[in-house]
Amino acid sequence: MKKTVLLVLLVLPLLALSQSKQLGKKVGKQRIATLQKVARQYKHFYCSDTTLIVYFNEKESGLMDMEGNVLLKGNYFFTPQDNSPLIMVQRDSLVGFVDHQGRWVLPLEFDAPGECACHIGRLFDGSGTYTLQKNGKYGVIDSAGNIIEPFVHDEYFILDENKKWKVFSNWLKKETYFLSRDGKKKIGPYEYIFPFSHAITVFQMDEKYGCLDTNGNVILPCQYERVHVIDDHCVALKDNEQWVLRKYSNGYVKYRDTPLQQEGLDFPYWMVQEGELILCAQTNPDSKETMLGAINRKGETVIPFQYNLNELRYGKYIILFGQENSDIYDHSGRLLKRFEYLTVFEDEDMLWYDLPAFAAQKDSLWGLVDSDFNTILPFQYKELWVQDSSRAFTRLANGNNAIIDYKGNIIIEGPFNSITPVCNGIYECSTFNPDNHDWIVGYIDLWGHTTLSRKELKKARQCFKEKRR
Repeated sequence: MKKTVLLVLLVLPLLALSQSKQLGKKVGKQRIATLQKVARQYKHFYCSDTTLIVYFNEKESGLMDMEGNVLLKGNYFFTPQDNSPLIMVQRDSLVGFVDHQGRWVLPLEFDAPGECACHIGRLFDGSGTYTLQKNGKYGVIDSAGNIIEPFVHDEYFILDENKKWKVFSNWLKKETYFLSRDGKKKIGPYEYIFPFSHAITVFQMDEKYGCLDTNGNVILPCQYERVHVIDDHCVALKDNEQWVLRKYSNGYVKYRDTPLQQEGLDFPYWMVQEGELILCAQTNPDSKETMLGAINRKGETVIPFQYNLNELRYGKYIILFGQENSDIYDHSGRLLKRFEYLTVFEDEDMLWYDLPAFAAQKDSLWGLVDSDFNTILPFQYKELWVQDSSRAFTRLANGNNAIIDYKGNIIIEGPFNSITPVCNGIYECSTFNPDNHDWIVGYIDLWGHTTLSRKELKKARQCFKEKRR
């Protein structure tokens, strides 16, 4: 009896897995069939990563789900937003928002975003609010349509990193000021105020720089050539062509200065400090080449200035890219590992150091390493790119490109220049056609169901084969 129960307990998960795979295969086939139907009816369409299909032609456009149910149609332009519960809908110069079931949440009464207003990708800032413009005035609403900030402002504003202030700028008048979220405290106007990344920020007037605390108090007068914030109690300031580290104490009342002796030193504003290390740049007076390195709080060089400017990643480790190597340091400046090259994920919505794997190169071959740079996949691939948190793109021995998982198992392969996931189990695949300088584009699921016809697949193989020669 016990053996029978044990056997049943072992078999049940396998049956559930088999049923899940069969269900997934059926759903995938249905989704591909839906996309094929849309492709026959409409000249233009795309599948968004929010599992929705946007289709459009000269007469109409629409929004449908992956089962083929039309959610909304009309003379609209749809823009699904990553990580947003709402979809922007535009008609002429006005925009509104619908949810993922096509139901109107915000009516068509907001100004369409322009180049000088707010970029479409920044309408939804991830905090549950939308920065919009109405009748030429800016305001903030939440996803339910409630007004968070009234539409009374002339200039576009954003939240600082600490979500304490809103930033207003008038570039023509060179006026910038911060307004607290409750609207009771205002800082400025100054010529420019840099966003708070620490408890100190930099402000600018008449091409001179100073510092403010988060309450708007001036802690460094606006009289220096350059100022760079190191952390909550330390800044680097430049006066009379000399850089100095200034360490504050006792509520910014007392300070201690450490002159920096390195010639040609600079602190680009985009740099982020790492514990006791201060990432900075140095320009060689002979070659005029600017390279990246790091100093400590005593002003001593810890990481040599030999890395490419603008090419670094930080987080648990510091990765610096040189002319021949990608070097990994800890926050004390100790060199931990060296690769010929290390790729990192460039998606702004995902912190690269939260990914479980990276593509690295050793002895001219590529492999996968984990977030501590231990080998996951051996260095045996001629090409390899990390695609997301569980998949990578590579070239197989038979010449096809493929998506593989982090164990090396092939998920999808084919004669495609690119294979990109767009929603659950659906990938966009494309091959360049040199005959008409266009792309052969289709969709494919995990089981090989595809919107591409046999004729298109044959042409894709031909084009792909000719490209490899």
